[in-house]
Amino acid sequence: MEIGNTGSKTTIARYLKQLESPGLEANPRERMSGALRGVVESLLDQVQEEGSQAFLEARAEFEHERKLLVSRAEALESELDELKLRFRAQGDVLAAQTEELKTTQSTLQTEITRTGSEPSRVPGLSNAAGADRPSANAHGQAGGNLPIDPG
Repeated sequence: MEIGNTGSKTTIARYLKQLESPGLEANPRERMSGALRGVVESLLDQVQEEGSQAFLEARAEFEHERKLLVSRAEALESELDELKLRFRAQGDVLAAQTEELKTTQSTLQTEITRTGSEPSRVPGLSNAAGADRPSANAHGQAGGNLPIDPG
C-alpha cells in the first residue's frame, strides 16, 4: 500500500519532535522582541490594575447599597412590630366594646321583657329602636310615637 506524496519518515518525525518538545518556537512570549514584550507586559499590568480598580469601586458601591437596604429592612421590621402592637391593642378595645354592647343589649332585652313593653313604648328608645318603622295607633293607622291606650 502506498501512502502517496506525504513526505518522508524523517521529515514527519522531525515535525512531530518539534511539536512535542517545548522549544523557542513553541512559546510566543519568547519569540517576541524585548521592546514588544515590554509594551505587552505594561499593557497587561495596566489592564489588570484598571480591572482591579473597577472591581473595588463596584464592590464598594454594592456594600454601600447593601447597608442601606439592611438599614431600611430593619426600619420596616420595627415599624411592622409597632403596627402589630397597635393592631392587637385596637383588637382588644374592639373586643371590650363588643362585649359591652352585648351586655347593654342583653340588659335592654331583659328590661323590655320585664316591663312587657315594646321598644317604641319605652321613653327615649322610640327614635333609636323604631326610627325606621312607623308605629300604629289603636285603629291600626300609622301615627306618631305615642303609646297606645288600650282603654
